[in-house]
Amino acid sequence: MGSRVTFIQSSITTLLTVLALQLTIGLAQASPPFKDTQDHWAHQHIDQLANAGFINGTGDGEFKPYDFINQETFLILIQAVRPEVHPHKLSTLSHFPSHPWKAEALHIDPQASKQSSSHKKEKSFQPKHQPRKITRAEALALTAEAAGLPLKNRHQTRSILQPFTDHASIPAWQKPYVASAIQQQWVHPIFPNKAVLHGQHYLRRGEAAFLINQLRTLDRERTQTVNIP
Repeated sequence: MGSRVTFIQSSITTLLTVLALQLTIGLAQASPPFKDTQDHWAHQHIDQLANAGFINGTGDGEFKPYDFINQETFLILIQAVRPEVHPHKLSTLSHFPSHPWKAEALHIDPQASKQSSSHKKEKSFQPKHQPRKITRAEALALTAEAAGLPLKNRHQTRSILQPFTDHASIPAWQKPYVASAIQQQWVHPIFPNKAVLHGQHYLRRGEAAFLINQLRTLDRERTQTVNIP
C-alpha cells in the first residue's frame, strides 16, 4: 500500500511539474512582441501581425505605433498579406501623385535596364527617395480595393457619408471606398469621433496595423516578413 501511495504522490508531483512548465512556456509565448504598444488601442492587431511574421518593428523592441507610415511601406504590407493583389493592379493607385516612391513600390524602375534582379526580390524595403505619407482615406481606399469590398453606388455612398461633418473634404474617387470601409466597420476604430472622419489626416503605424490585419483575416496564407523602416 505504501509503495502505491508513493507512486500516486510521485505521479501527481510529475503532473504538476509538467503543468507548471506548460504554464511558464505559455506565458513566455504570450509576452507582447513590442514594448511600446500595450497601451495602444490597436495593440492586439499589432501583436497578431508580429506573431504571424508580417512585421518586425523598428529593431529595438519598439513598433512606434503613433509614428506616421509612408505609402511605400503600406503598399508592401498589402502585398505581404494579399500576395495575389499586386499594387499595380489597384486602380486606386492611379489617383496618387506621380513620385519616385510609386515606381519603387511597384517594383518598376524608370530605368529598368539599370535595375538588378536582386533588388526586385528584396523582402525588406529601404526607400531611396523621400517617402510620401499616406492619408487615412487613401489607406482605406487601397485596403478596400485590395479586399475586394463591393463598392457603393452614388446614392448609397452619399447616405453613408452624410452623418460625417467633414465628408466633403474626401476626394470623390475615395468616397465609394470609404463608404464600403464604413460598412465593413473599419472606420470607427481609426476615427473614434463618430461625427468626423479626419480622412485627410496622415495614417499612423498603429492604425495601419489595424487595417492590414483586417485585410489579413480575409486571407490567412502566410507569405513574407516586412521590415518597417
